[in-house]
Amino acid sequence: MSEIGGPVDSNGTNPGQPGDMAIAIDSTAEYLFVDDTSIGVVSVFVIQSDGSLAYSGSFGTGQSRPIGIGAVNDGGNSGNNYVFTANMDGNFVQPYLRSAATLTQQASVSDKTGPTGLVIDPEGLFAYTGNSGNGTIGLIGIEKQPMQRKRNLPDRELRERKSGQIERGYPVRRHHALAAKTPRN
Repeated sequence: MSEIGGPVDSNGTNPGQPGDMAIAIDSTAEYLFVDDTSIGVVSVFVIQSDGSLAYSGSFGTGQSRPIGIGAVNDGGNSGNNYVFTANMDGNFVQPYLRSAATLTQQASVSDKTGPTGLVIDPEGLFAYTGNSGNGTIGLIGIEKQPMQRKRNLPDRELRERKSGQIERGYPVRRHHALAAKTPRN
């Protein structure tokens, strides 16, 4: 491994204040998000084909020490692309709706236990926070349509669901007469 080029200013034309920062890449690997705890903003960079970064803008106001960040895409549906930050001092998670390299701040979600780390499940339905206030893990549902968790089902279970042998994840007990067998002599 070796460094390619020099460091990039975390706020576009200015380096952020020294302190904690968190970064995340969206699942398309097209955007890099930088959470700057010193000024409470999220900066967006477009990842170029050679891996270099092009600054797009900084977004957010009123964040109090955003220290965790995560991004989720919904298969190209720009209505469900989000960036989330965990804000320890303010005890909240801040969602942003993302359209290309532009973020629109949404209403925050209370998380009263000092969220620091943040990760989003691969299907983009849940955000989990590491809570420094009490050593717990918080769970936040991400509202997407449809709000169903997809699963990779084994072939047998798929066949059973289609045939009606499994309903709502449980085997269906079907009563049927068994043919009486006569014992062989």
